[in-house]
Parts: sequence; structure tokens; C-alpha cells
Amino acid sequence: MKKLNTTHSNTDNRKKAIIHGALECFISTGISETSISDICKKSNSSTGSLYHHFGSKEKLAAKVYLEGIQDYQKGFVHALEASTDAKSGIFGVIAYHLKWVVDHPAWAIFLFRERHSGFMGQSEHELHQLNGEFVNKISVWFFGHVASGTLRKLKPDVYQPILLGPVQEYVRHYVSCAHKPDIKNVAEELALAAWLSLGSEQKE
Repeated sequence: MKKLNTTHSNTDNRKKAIIHGALECFISTGISETSISDICKKSNSSTGSLYHHFGSKEKLAAKVYLEGIQDYQKGFVHALEASTDAKSGIFGVIAYHLKWVVDHPAWAIFLFRERHSGFMGQSEHELHQLNGEFVNKISVWFFGHVASGTLRKLKPDVYQPILLGPVQEYVRHYVSCAHKPDIKNVAEELALAAWLSLGSEQKE
């Protein structure tokens, strides 16, 4: 019987604990105000372990950002690929987008707040690669439905702004507002707006 690689598993768990601990600290205190000892205390990790896995607080902050993006994109692609038709795909990803924000409030705030922070400089290549793979996957889905006639044929670079522009603006307000609006009850309206803009059956 093949033994589990417990060393690798423990390493992954330790890295995840540090990432999540750092996220909590960065959101509550701010990146510049957060110390390495704060992160170690929150994640129950040693200073040596943090530096071994991430090298610096700035590199750790970049990893927190990339981890959030990757988690969001993975679920988004799954929601699209699990859909049975174009309309259910549009409605599915809008609902997913809003649910992800509700389920991951700290990451949502961090992604909106820190996109252009200086710490991302060393990780731009990795971010560009992640975004490129994401765009390629959703493009396959979109262009398949364009070819079948269920989505409008538009310039490739306008699909994402039409699909996500309104919902991203709503989320921007949601994460910056002290009194949170009822985000769960707007999914249907935002999805309908995207569908009316993208679905070909409304344009006959």
C-alpha cells in the first residue's frame, strides 16, 4: 500500500495557514502596519517557517493576492463549464461571483484594495499567466455559444466588461460600505441585465 506523502501535506497545510493568517492581519491592520510576528502569532507559525516558505512580507502579500485570484477563477470556470446552456452559464457565474464575495469577504476586500500595490511587482508574471489561462478558458465557452448562435457576436474584449462590469461595481460598493446591502438578492437582476446584453435571442 502506497504511503501518503505526509511531509508534503504538512508543508501545504503550513503554507495555507500562513497565507490565511496573513490575510486576516492585512485586512484588520493593513500591510505596512502588520509585523511578521503578528502573522506568526495569527497562523501559529514560526518566523523561520514564514521566511522559508515566502521570503518576505511583501512576497507573502503577493501570494495572498494570487491565492485569492486563483480560488475565484477556479470556481468561476467551474460554474461556466457546469452550465447546460448559455443563459444558465450567465446566471450561474453572476450568482457565483456574488456568493464568492459573501463567502470570502476578507479576500474580496484585499483583491479590490491591493491590485496596484507595489508588492505585486515581482509577481506580475505569475498574475499575467493566471489571468491569461482564465481568459482562454472562458473564451472557449463564450465563443462556443457565439458559434451556436445563443450569444451575440461581439468584439472579444467586450464580453467580460459587459458580463462583470455591473456586478463588480456592485461588489466594490458592498466591500467598502459599513452597512452591507443584501447582496444575495441582487444576483437575479444583475444576471438578467448581463443576459439581455449578451444573449442573441433578445436581439431578433
